[in-house]
Amino acid sequence: MAKEEAGNGLVFHPMDQFEIKTLFGDGPVHWYSFTNATLWMGLTVLAVFALLVLGTSRRAMVPNRVQSIGELAYGFIYRMIEDVAGKDGVKYFPHIMTLFMFIVFSNFLGLLPMAFTTTSHIAVTGVLAIKVFAAFAAVLAISPFAIIAITAIYALEVLVAFIQAYVFAILTCVYLKDALHPNH
Repeated sequence: MAKEEAGNGLVFHPMDQFEIKTLFGDGPVHWYSFTNATLWMGLTVLAVFALLVLGTSRRAMVPNRVQSIGELAYGFIYRMIEDVAGKDGVKYFPHIMTLFMFIVFSNFLGLLPMAFTTTSHIAVTGVLAIKVFAAFAAVLAISPFAIIAITAIYALEVLVAFIQAYVFAILTCVYLKDALHPNH
């Protein structure tokens, strides 16, 4: 990450943290390469497994800390699904819980120094978005309202993307005006 440049000291490049590198060898990244992204996704799965499976395997009446955290996560997601989607949405609990735990642990592990945040890449978020749409494929086939709702949400996302770009462009123009005309 930090490189020495001709006597100028260490130079940090902020985009280095997003670079996918092979862990074994210096060749190009192929679909079968074991990369830093693969390593951190594996660590994420192991951390989720340790919390939810190993941490709750005792099932003690008086839980230890790890079991308490696992039960809190379970209760949090279960109540969220009930509150937002109602009792009918509870059947999607395993999918939503898995999605939440993977994303939260990926982001938490990404906070470690020298770590790789897997959710920072479009490939990971794209696959997660495909798992979300695929999970509701049966619902979409049954309910035309669901298709209309998802299309509306997608249109809203496109609008948000446009507004964000517009706001950044406007702010750039305002700052540029202030830089070019400091007396006004």
